[in-house]
Amino acid sequence: MKELNKILNYTFQFNKEIGISIKALLMLLIVLILASFLLKYFEKFVKKRLQNEDENKFNTVFSFASWLLYIIIFLTTLNSLGVNVTAIFAASAALLIGVGLALQTFFQDIISGIFIIVDQSVHVGDIIELDGKVGRVEEIKLRTTRAVTIDNRVLVIPNHKYLTNSLYNWTQNGTTTRESVNVGVAYGSDVQLV
Repeated sequence: MKELNKILNYTFQFNKEIGISIKALLMLLIVLILASFLLKYFEKFVKKRLQNEDENKFNTVFSFASWLLYIIIFLTTLNSLGVNVTAIFAASAALLIGVGLALQTFFQDIISGIFIIVDQSVHVGDIIELDGKVGRVEEIKLRTTRAVTIDNRVLVIPNHKYLTNSLYNWTQNGTTTRESVNVGVAYGSDVQLV
């Protein structure tokens, strides 16, 4: 029993301030496995009550939220086990700032994607106009939206453009729209014939 205690209390020391014992690693592993089972149960529970089109949206948001939750659980568990988490943050602050600046647009796209999915201002099948380009929405993902133009060209639109630019959704109020066509003719032409 003493040897087992000795093994469990063995600490991996990374530097003077950061160290973690085998017991803490095992507890962390158990908490993460338990969180994984709870998240899978929650996902199944919610999916049973969703329609097919909402299930894809839920999968997108849930995958992002679960990763965020895993990070929070990881850091909280380490902190409660006595590991100095502030030292970990201090050691990686410069790296985190650099990564944060590099991924700023990426996170804007993801947050905008969540807003689009939750707000439901755009649906698959809608005809939208953004930056003078018109297309039918084929797929809404967390980071991008894919639309196809009338000449069968694929528009891959970063989701942050929905928040920063004006978006025209031609079919949100229904499939009937009014268009106007300007026709130029010579003076004195028969208007009825034109």
